[in-house]
Amino acid sequence: MSNSILEKARVLEQFGNGELRILEKATSIAEELTSEYFSMTHRDWAKYPFYVETITASPAVDCPEEAFAHLIYYGKERQKKASPRDRMGCYKIYVNDPKIMDWIRKRPGFRLLPFLTYVMTHELVHIARFIKFYCHPVAGQREKEEEVVHGLTHVILKSVKMDGLSNILEYFKKDARRFNHANL
Repeated sequence: MSNSILEKARVLEQFGNGELRILEKATSIAEELTSEYFSMTHRDWAKYPFYVETITASPAVDCPEEAFAHLIYYGKERQKKASPRDRMGCYKIYVNDPKIMDWIRKRPGFRLLPFLTYVMTHELVHIARFIKFYCHPVAGQREKEEEVVHGLTHVILKSVKMDGLSNILEYFKKDARRFNHANL
């Protein structure tokens, strides 16, 4: 097998059942921590539900290649609600599983659960901010939103006891690494 064919095969590596279970666990941990930090209840999440899918399971989604996850809102804008009971929509977090698998494979000291916990906490902090503060970034403010969310993600995760999480937090402390992988 030539090097370019082998490289393409690696790029297309996707989550199997084991990785999907780890994603589910990381999402659960991230939801609990984010809920606690923002004082959110199950009712808050029910009003604005979020769903998690992988990019390989949703090939029609255009996820930026450098992003670990891509957050998309589907539904009505707040101003277009007919009544307070009118559900606004939902959020979908598309996890870029080939990118994550490639990243983990290239960094043998890093583990998938803490990494996905970081990624999912980051995305849920965006959603919590959108829900609680209606702070959807406008053109020119995305970098500022990423900076705020990155800081909050660190605050939320820094006291969590999980093998390997401190390595992830330390890795993403550097601005260049943080914004290289950021995407709303």
